[in-house]
Parts: sequence; structure tokens; C-alpha cells
Amino acid sequence: MCLIIVANDLKTDQLIKDMEIAYKRNSDGFGLMYAKNNKLIIDKVIPKNFNDCLNLFNLHKSETNKMSLHFRFTTEGVSTLENCHPFISFENDNKSIAMMHNGARLPIPLLNKKNSDTYFFNENYLKPLFKNNKNILHSKYFIEQLEAHIESDKLVFLDTKANQFFIINKNEGNFVGKNWYSNSYWKDTPISYSNFNNYNYINDDYDYDLESYNYKKSNSMVSINSQKQYDLYEPLSAIEVLNLDLPDIDMMIDDYISSDQQELVSELIFELCEKLKAKNNLSIKPVLTEEKKGDLKI
Repeated sequence: MCLIIVANDLKTDQLIKDMEIAYKRNSDGFGLMYAKNNKLIIDKVIPKNFNDCLNLFNLHKSETNKMSLHFRFTTEGVSTLENCHPFISFENDNKSIAMMHNGARLPIPLLNKKNSDTYFFNENYLKPLFKNNKNILHSKYFIEQLEAHIESDKLVFLDTKANQFFIINKNEGNFVGKNWYSNSYWKDTPISYSNFNNYNYINDDYDYDLESYNYKKSNSMVSINSQKQYDLYEPLSAIEVLNLDLPDIDMMIDDYISSDQQELVSELIFELCEKLKAKNNLSIKPVLTEEKKGDLKI
């Protein structure tokens, strides 16, 4: 279930040995982050073997004296660079904040099967949060509240302006020398995490900002304030679709296609056509070209 290493000692041989073991258990993605001259440096790869991880690490280790590393084990979403850690949570001319996650499942709705819980937590919770207060990581009260909110999961933030790593739920991990590891079971035999794919994709227990996805709370398929559990891939009615604007429709169709549910688009178009014909008392027949008319047998 992933591993984060906040490495304050990049020269120890033990770190390389641990990285190789971590890769064997968590090979679905590798990423790193550090600050250089107050600028955010991140790099990540979907490795084919451990050398891909080692080469990326060696490419950067001479540029800094501290770095955070992430080895991904996919539990939600697909194994792509888009879901690979770190994620950028805030960025302007003077400051950047990046984030890594380790844990079973962050408390956030999953809006499709393609992206991970960390992706959605970053997009719908962290980005709006840092946009409103880019210095909130320096609040002890906020750190305590965030730790309670994510329970035993761990988050590591990098604030480039402060050149500082903020470890959420640090006590849930452990130190090996100067280096912090987000868990101790990364050395153990891997177990199956298939049960994590059994979550409903819309979980209405969490009231996060979804406006960045152009979903309208009042009339889209995502109704955060409802007590019901919604299936993202349950087709909307024709009436509901009439209340969506173009970005909503684009998002809906993209979700259907990415989840291999194209037939729902066909059913929706058919329903819209039927309602249009009924409303206007139309009987629509196929339009035939002169060429096709000649092929008809009477």
C-alpha cells in the first residue's frame, strides 16, 4: 500500500537497499520531490524495473540534500503518470506546495474509475484549501485537524518557500537513522488490496468543492448533500441532461467513455430523441440520398 521515504540522508547505502525492496512491493509508480532555489522539482516514472527508479534518483540526488520518494501500489484508479505521486497542490511565482500520500483510502468522493483517491483529494480539497490560505501548513491547529480527518493515512507536503517537508501523522511512520518511512510493512510479503475497489464512486459523506469539475450540485449526477449513494455510471434522465451546460455534458460523456460505458450515451440520445418526437408529434424517418433510394427494392 505504497511507501513514502523522506530522505534527509541521501548518501547512506541502506537507502538504496531499502528502495530496491520497496520497489518489489510497490512497483506501480515512482516519484520524487525536493526544492531547489525555492523552486519545486518533481519527477516521476512508471518503472519497468528497479533501475528506472534508481536512475531517476541518481539523476537528482546531487541537486539537494533532502528529498521525498514515493513508491506506489495501486489501490484506486489506474497505474498512470497522472496518478503517480507527487501531486502539485499549489503553485505561483513565489511558492509551490506538492504532496504525497500513503494509506488505504482518503476520505473523498471518487468521480470516476480512472483517477485515484489521492488525485481527487488533491483536486477537490487541497487545491481550494491552499488557494484560500497558502500558509495553512504552518498552523498547528490545521495539522491536528487534518491528521484526525485522514485517520491513519499519511501525507507529506513540500513547501518550497520554506524548503520544508510537513509530515501528517508522522508518528504512524518510523525513522531509520535520519530517514522517515511512512510504514513498516513495506518489507513484508505483498497482500491483495482488491477490496479497495469495492467503494461506491460517489460517497456523499464528504462535502468538498467539486466546482473545478464543472459539476453543478443542484442538477448534476453528483449531489453531495443528498443522503443517497449514487452510482456515477447510472445514466441521467433526459430531463436532468437538459439542465446541464456544455462542460457538464463533456465531462459526463468523457466519464462514460473512459469507463467503457458508451452504451449509456446511446441510450440517453435515444431517450432525448423519443421525447423530442413526442413533444412535437413527429414521425422521423431515415433521410435517404438519391443514390441510396436507387438501391431500395420495392
